[in-house]
Amino acid sequence: WHDRLCVGVVNVRPDLGQAVADRVSQVALDLGLDIGEPGCRANVFIVFTADGAALADAMVEESRRAFRIGVAGLDRGSAALEAFRTVDRPVRWWQISLPVNADTGQRAVRLSGDEAPPQINVFAASRLSTQIRDDLKKAMIIVDVDRLGQVNLAQLADYLAFVTLVQVDPEAETAAYDTILNLFDAPGGVDGLTGWDVSYLTSLYEVQGSPVLRQNPRGQASVIAADMVRDRRDVDPPTSEGEPSDEE
Repeated sequence: WHDRLCVGVVNVRPDLGQAVADRVSQVALDLGLDIGEPGCRANVFIVFTADGAALADAMVEESRRAFRIGVAGLDRGSAALEAFRTVDRPVRWWQISLPVNADTGQRAVRLSGDEAPPQINVFAASRLSTQIRDDLKKAMIIVDVDRLGQVNLAQLADYLAFVTLVQVDPEAETAAYDTILNLFDAPGGVDGLTGWDVSYLTSLYEVQGSPVLRQNPRGQASVIAADMVRDRRDVDPPTSEGEPSDEE
């Protein structure tokens, strides 16, 4: 996210919805994002429901173009949208991103209705660097309350914060990592955002605000991974010279 974040939570008691919106916004604020004032136009929609699959299917049926913009790369594609509609899971999400010129914020892709494609002044032709940045623009998240099990509101709010702020693959295998993404597999083992989660979020957003942004995605990923390793070593240094900690 580079635009101002505005979180809307609906179909739940106002006090609970406000608590969720406040937590997601606080995590974003800690990462240096701008947060919209009360009454702002939401670009993150969190909807509580008793039947997540039915609601997702109805939303896509009603307004498919809100999910599939019609330009490659702006969303995860038709197969992922079908899974969003049909697969049973406690929380499902759909995000829209947009390529922009990192120097100006100008859109870098032609959309339906444009008379001509946008013109980008390239600072240098390179396979190792780029000035095009993918910005998250919208997130639609559905919470199936009948599938939450023993998860409490604080845990859920942290989970929602993570999947709001990062493009997470719902099919990713995360059991090997100490992350909030394991919440619904082992709710008793995850209190909220973990050290791994905070380290990942911090590294990701620091990269997006630094010259490393000009590296290609693989280069960015390497920088994030190295940054996380340094961060975790600072938290859990070796127990003695030449002896790694338990976490390492």
